[in-house]
Amino acid sequence: MPKAFKRIIIPAIGLSSSRISYYEEFGFRFAWIVPLNKIRQEPFLVRRQGHESAVHTYVVEMIREFFLSHGLRPRRWITKGVDLSVRQRESKKRLAIEVETGGAYRINKKALIRKFTYLVTKFDVVIVVTNSFYLARYRSLFPTLPVMLRKDTLTYLFDLLPTLGYPRIRHKYYTPRSQYVPFWFFRVRRREKK
Repeated sequence: MPKAFKRIIIPAIGLSSSRISYYEEFGFRFAWIVPLNKIRQEPFLVRRQGHESAVHTYVVEMIREFFLSHGLRPRRWITKGVDLSVRQRESKKRLAIEVETGGAYRINKKALIRKFTYLVTKFDVVIVVTNSFYLARYRSLFPTLPVMLRKDTLTYLFDLLPTLGYPRIRHKYYTPRSQYVPFWFFRVRRREKK
């Protein structure tokens, strides 16, 4: 299996049509998507993730890669639960990022309201909207939650980075290059029964 199949998103700018059709046989779909830090659309190959759309999968994966690049360990759920969640240092609740493309808003607003009222009890929720058409609609529907466009997401999360992750408290004997030998080093191995 080629290394590209392990990735979820592949830029398709220099790929030929035969190469794109080769990737489509293995569950990738071709889509024109606006990247998070740019204005114009670019071609991408996005691997199918359940019933999620290509734009939804792309935005969630870019936010996940942002967290991974800053040393955090995000949890990712596909089609159930929140899209991404990250541990917070000061709070017992995790920070949840929910990406909305607007399909749930059009189809069933009551189910969307039920979903977010449940999520607020378990998480600190941030809503990322992929289309500016739905930004005001989601803000009026959820006035207490932070709702933002996908282009503003990375700057918002960059400001939150000092409050995310595990606490930086170390053991009292720990120093970065200490000669301290951990306690488990001296454990006696159990003898095998004959």
